[in-house]
Amino acid sequence: MRSLGLVLALCAACGSTSTDAPRPSGEASAPEQTRVVPSDAVKGKPTSAPGPKRRVSRDLIAEAGRAELRAGGVFVDVGTIDQHKYSRGGWMSGWGRNQLDGETTVARIDGRSAFLDVVLERPAAEIVVRAKGRGSLGVSVGASRSKGGAKKNSLSGEYTVLRYSMGTSLPPGRHRISLHGKRANVDWVWIAESAEASPPSVARVEKGELRLSAAGSYEFYLIPERGSLLEIDAEVGASLTITAERDGRDPQVLASSAADLEKPIDLADLVGDPIRLRISADGPTRFTRLAITQPLPVSKPLGAKPKNVLVLLIDTQRADSFSIVGKDIGATAYESLVAKSSTFRNAYNNENWTKPSIATIDTGLYPGTHGARWRKDRCSKDLVFLSEYLQEQGFATAAMVSNISAGPKFGFNQGWDSFEKTDNAAQAFGRAAKWLEERKGDKPFFLYVQTIDPHVPFSVPEGSAEKLFGGPYTGKLGPTFEQSEEDALNEGKLKLSEYDARWLKALYNAEVLYHDSQLGIFLKELESKGTLRDTAFIILNDHGEEFGEHGRWGHGWTLGDALYRSPLLMHLPGFFPAQTFEEVVEHIDIAPTIVDALGLPEMTTAQGESLLPLLHDKERTSRAPYSALLYGRPKQRAIRVGDYKMLLQANRTQQLFDMAEESAQKTDVKDSHPIALRLCELAMGEAIANPRRSERLQDQSSRPKIRPEYIDE
Repeated sequence: MRSLGLVLALCAACGSTSTDAPRPSGEASAPEQTRVVPSDAVKGKPTSAPGPKRRVSRDLIAEAGRAELRAGGVFVDVGTIDQHKYSRGGWMSGWGRNQLDGETTVARIDGRSAFLDVVLERPAAEIVVRAKGRGSLGVSVGASRSKGGAKKNSLSGEYTVLRYSMGTSLPPGRHRISLHGKRANVDWVWIAESAEASPPSVARVEKGELRLSAAGSYEFYLIPERGSLLEIDAEVGASLTITAERDGRDPQVLASSAADLEKPIDLADLVGDPIRLRISADGPTRFTRLAITQPLPVSKPLGAKPKNVLVLLIDTQRADSFSIVGKDIGATAYESLVAKSSTFRNAYNNENWTKPSIATIDTGLYPGTHGARWRKDRCSKDLVFLSEYLQEQGFATAAMVSNISAGPKFGFNQGWDSFEKTDNAAQAFGRAAKWLEERKGDKPFFLYVQTIDPHVPFSVPEGSAEKLFGGPYTGKLGPTFEQSEEDALNEGKLKLSEYDARWLKALYNAEVLYHDSQLGIFLKELESKGTLRDTAFIILNDHGEEFGEHGRWGHGWTLGDALYRSPLLMHLPGFFPAQTFEEVVEHIDIAPTIVDALGLPEMTTAQGESLLPLLHDKERTSRAPYSALLYGRPKQRAIRVGDYKMLLQANRTQQLFDMAEESAQKTDVKDSHPIALRLCELAMGEAIANPRRSERLQDQSSRPKIRPEYIDE
């Protein structure tokens, strides 16, 4: 079987249509190579005073599948993880399920055509494809995906190398390569810079080594963290150059000679910026170490693990109502917990309305996997809910839920000893306190409270909105705001001035503060009973609310941060550190984190992973890239990576926003930030193709194929 390391083991000479030549059985004799190792690694003994211990945060050899390989053109190893970068992970790109055909990893064209999106740095003269099937295989470039006009070659029952001359060179830039051939199996695609060229044999990742057997480059996209060093152990048979490229900056040469590699390369000047780390060689090169390392943190003693878990989900709560994301509007109960809790400035829901978002929180599955995305969808009984898992582990479980979208009608009553429908925060918190008071025995508990007060209709105590508004309101809206009025806004039947919109936001904030006042009463009850001493208390939302930011009102519409960002807070002094984290996290990680915090066996059905390694900063495998995959309305996806957020429509509408800017999600920067854009594209392709985050962290050079059930339709 061919390894998933980016492999080019291609025929040496091919005509326009030819049978496949045997793959090389070995390497041609290489010129004498120079071995370069970090100076403190020679014979395993340091040659200078020992520095602080370090850990590998990114093993780039193991991550070879994430890198782009350029060797006389762009090479795509179809049917492996390499394909993710060019086909959105298989999402709406025409590709069927990746599979093994004998010992060959291939992808099948599911319908009449499938596409790859590639970025060329130099002109390309020819497209070369290895495939088999019946009939013919056509290739076209550009927006057209029709069979007509596509250059065609005949297929056969054996894998055949096919060449397609495009007449004129493809210029540098972004191109869509469409392949037209129903049910054709495709092994690889090479967009060659020279016509009739013999594709070079580029060696695979094997036994922990990464090889370039000819001139070429590996390009890794990443965001260096503070304290990062690049450490290299290589045998170089020709010149080797390592550069770091950033948007809007000149390329920075990190190494251009063997002497430059004798010591680790400090990446301090690149911290926080998306970079393209380009490793180029003019001839055979073998890497036995290619890693980014960081100082090993000092382990901190932790308090006792929690015995119980209490989750508060505030339906329709905007994260920027609180200081961790926006500004404190006076939510004293929530804010009283911030200074003594783990809070997350960049926590994200994975959907923008209640049902799919809560199904993700409950199961640790992306919406594309659990399938409860639309109005009539019901959660399958085959899904494993966190409540079911904890119930099986001996926990008493209870839920107080104020939104019917997360009720029994849609299958959300799985795994609860008690499931109650509530109307408002006062009732929900009151019943939760009563359940805690009346429960019998010493069983640990999992209590889930879902309130809905910030949701329309807005009906608040008299004078509370006026106080936030700064005086009386005399516009077209009344003292309350109903669902019918929100519908009229989205249908264009009701227009609001800036004055009216400010009043509407005041009504919403008054609902937030009313809810917070009820939370304060509940917190005093919990503290008086000593419940919080051994209980993990987690606060989050299911989505936020828009007030015309992207031309819409309410939720369920756009991919805006007002809907997706979460006011995630985890409280248990001594266990959850009192710290605000900047890393991007997502709600599929909530269930695995709770299970890990309780010291229970892994919830293997979940696709997320525990956040405890991040919170406790132990020696760990990097979660890189830190990202959040967002599902929107049909044919919409978004991803947040670092400071950047990419939005994608299936019809190729693509936007990129710098979320660190004041104009976040208003100014599209995709043209001026191609490296940040490509980083987001790679992360999205990988996440869609393989939602199980822990598997994305495995050695990228050896995973055999995408699991069929991971194809996101």
